[in-house]
Amino acid sequence: AFALILQGGVGWLCTIYLVQRGQGIEALAVLAIATQWLTVMLMPVTSWSGMVIHEIIRSHTEGGQRVVWAVILRLVRRNLTVTVGVVSCITFSAVWIEKLYGLSDQGLSMLIWWSAAPALIGSIFMIFERLYVCLQEQHTWLICSAAGLMVQLGVTWMWVDQLLWVVPLGLAAGYLVTVVLAIWRLILQRQVRL
Repeated sequence: AFALILQGGVGWLCTIYLVQRGQGIEALAVLAIATQWLTVMLMPVTSWSGMVIHEIIRSHTEGGQRVVWAVILRLVRRNLTVTVGVVSCITFSAVWIEKLYGLSDQGLSMLIWWSAAPALIGSIFMIFERLYVCLQEQHTWLICSAAGLMVQLGVTWMWVDQLLWVVPLGLAAGYLVTVVLAIWRLILQRQVRL
């Protein structure tokens, strides 16, 4: 719950406060539309999170106290495959989407293209988030997540005045740091079983 509160606070800072302060209300509106399309990109993988938890719990129970890495890799592969399909459809349609909104000169299509990065990394992020819940190591996930959120905030804070697309790039960087730290922690604890 605390990780979600942190995510909400950093998300607000990065997508609303810093954008409005640095680029104005028009940029905020364009980013809001791009963020909605990012949500659509992640919709399939968020919809089956219960199934992911079930598979992780089943493999954890059958495999003893360690995580069965083959199950995690299969879940990552599935999430990435579906997300790549959805992201491809949306990014190929980005210019058309931009025209439908009447924002051809506002950079919406570029924001949608850059949103592919957090969508792809986010599809992996979600698996490890659920894995840490199943391992009952929410405190470790909170630390990994906090580090990722600080990276997201830092990247966005530094460049949002010049480049609006740094907002999805910052989100992708935050997801990536969190995932790398989560994997590193599993390897250090020797909780991974091949």
